[in-house]
Amino acid sequence: MRIMRTVAGITLAGYLISACSAQPSYDYVISAKICDITIDRSLIKPLLPAGGKFEQTVRDYGTKPETDWVCKIEIDNEQALRIAFHRTSGTIDIPQLAREGSLKLRDPRDVDINGTSTAQIAMDGALLSSPCLSHGEEDLITELTLGKNRLTTKSVKDRNQEIETFLRSYVPGLIKAKCDA
Repeated sequence: MRIMRTVAGITLAGYLISACSAQPSYDYVISAKICDITIDRSLIKPLLPAGGKFEQTVRDYGTKPETDWVCKIEIDNEQALRIAFHRTSGTIDIPQLAREGSLKLRDPRDVDINGTSTAQIAMDGALLSSPCLSHGEEDLITELTLGKNRLTTKSVKDRNQEIETFLRSYVPGLIKAKCDA
């Protein structure tokens, strides 16, 4: 009886080890354009979960054309990433909005990203303000929100770094497309 328990324990341990060490499967192709902005796919991949199907939708929802957009990326029909853009002429307190606004980012911190006047990054997303004078508004506000399935897989420091790396590459194209066009 003791031998049977030992064999069963070893077999179970083997299954658990192989299940835990399996690499996540990314069976989808990431679009070359993320929310209408061309970017190196390797920079967004760390923000997306493993899965089989990549789907992206972009829509304009502003009361004035070309002032408000939302982009959703879904993996296997689950929201993995959401980026919303708002052109505004009002002054917005980005640090306060990051902490207390509708996003309620967890422990946001200031970060310096070229092309932004203010940027806050947290483990669950980011909030940025970029000068956007060419369309008569003052700022382009960008909200990035990660899907819930990406919030516990990495340390806060690692996740913040991945978001920051993505945004450093993404923001110049965003400003060119949404403000300079």
